[in-house]
Amino acid sequence: MEVEAAPQGPQKKYYRQRPVRPEQYNWSKHYPAHFNEDGTSKDGRMVEFADIGCGYGGLLVGLSPVFPDKLMLGMEIRLKVEEYVEKRIQTLRAQNKSKGVDEAESYQNISVIRMNAMKFIPNFFQKGQLSKIFFLFPDPHFKKRKHKARIVTSTLLAEYAYVLRPGGIVYTVTDVRDLHEWMVKHLDEHPLFERMSEAETSMDPCVPCVMQDTEEGKKVARNQGDKFLAVYRRIEVQEDMAWDGFAPIIGGEGDDEGDDGGDDGGDGGDGAVAAAAAAGDPVAAKLLAKQVPKRKQQQQQQQQQQQRQQQQQQQRQPKQHRQPKQAQQQAPEKAAGDDAAEGPLAE
Repeated sequence: MEVEAAPQGPQKKYYRQRPVRPEQYNWSKHYPAHFNEDGTSKDGRMVEFADIGCGYGGLLVGLSPVFPDKLMLGMEIRLKVEEYVEKRIQTLRAQNKSKGVDEAESYQNISVIRMNAMKFIPNFFQKGQLSKIFFLFPDPHFKKRKHKARIVTSTLLAEYAYVLRPGGIVYTVTDVRDLHEWMVKHLDEHPLFERMSEAETSMDPCVPCVMQDTEEGKKVARNQGDKFLAVYRRIEVQEDMAWDGFAPIIGGEGDDEGDDGGDDGGDGGDGAVAAAAAAGDPVAAKLLAKQVPKRKQQQQQQQQQQQRQQQQQQQRQPKQHRQPKQAQQQAPEKAAGDDAAEGPLAE
């Protein structure tokens, strides 16, 4: 008689919401006109534009006709907002299905994904894959203790420099002066970014879309508010580059609220960075050098937490198993007194 095998539970590795490595992700559901169902590219194209915190997709829709031959991806952590942008793109594609794939306003070159870019951007993009990154009206996180959750920090800039190719451009726009100064300060301090002049930005076709097409930008314009623009270029790594002025700030933790699922061991981003560092990439080596002390700090915190738990367990033990301190002190004295009393009798 054959014994039926016990049913096995689901394995987490088949239910991850992010790829272990960028080359393992199947982009066909995002760009069906450019990728086959098995994930292979039809025309050799890859995502080049990344809108971090894309909101309701205003920039994607505005840039699509301007760069019909470039694949653009919006990243949004809010579930309902991501669903709205996805339906908006599907509607635009259906309304313009008569147009060619590379024709303007076909909208076959834009898509959106729900993701926390502060944590998992190396899981989706290879080294030097992107040519443009947009940070438009990000959360200012006014409280000082929340500054580490801002989208631009020294640690996160190392990751952005890793996925951004030399000559790539970073666009930042906000209506909060303090946040603008914060982003400018950190980008100025980073040796792999240099600020572009007003003459250069005035000729950039992306700047009008950046300033006018987002929903938040239109809201600021209606309220006659100020918009602060800063555009930076990713420069080549040089051997004599001065890294001493690079002030590291621990960041990239973000808020636990709105995460896209538990951290189930997907360390593909760390593996990609470690591999690049081993290959001699100074940007990845710099990033890896910051990750090591951070992990040591986490291990120390875990050890301290375990010690606290052990102390709490000892304190919760029943009283009969513990001898009071006063009794412990009196016991030796009593024993000494008994010995003294028995001494003369023994003689």
